[in-house]
Amino acid sequence: MTEDTESETQAQAETESPVETAAAKDVPVSPYGFGPYPEIPEDYPSKNLIDWSTDGPSLELIWRVLIKLWTEGERNFRGGSTYKGKILPHYNDVVYVRWSEYRKSDGTIVRRAAGKRSGPQVNYSGIDFFNPPAHIRVLDIETSGIDPYEYLDLFQEKEQNNEE
Repeated sequence: MTEDTESETQAQAETESPVETAAAKDVPVSPYGFGPYPEIPEDYPSKNLIDWSTDGPSLELIWRVLIKLWTEGERNFRGGSTYKGKILPHYNDVVYVRWSEYRKSDGTIVRRAAGKRSGPQVNYSGIDFFNPPAHIRVLDIETSGIDPYEYLDLFQEKEQNNEE
């Protein structure tokens, strides 16, 4: 049985051309342990902004998530950012809100939007975040976002990065 496996491996190695072997070895890999870089679709709008050689680990994760969203057919975003380790795609109709509460002197608890984040194309000035207009989605920033390690299946790398 061992001989067959060795023969099969040797036969496979002999049938692979040197060009195929070299191409497989030349695939650029993340220095942060995220594996080979994803292929960037030709129609990806921010293609010219991606520079894997200078992007840090956070930006690399943002790019990877956004590229995957794009290749899966989700196109209603323009960039992204991070919040507490999650990736927030900047959708054309979304405002991420951080809520806070405070107690008034009469004991009434008031909830308000304490922080907001969106893409530059979203105009949310003057919006009542409790009753937003139909063209704006308000998402809780604490419960929204994409865990890049889960979404990109990078669990091993997450454990390594958390240990450092």
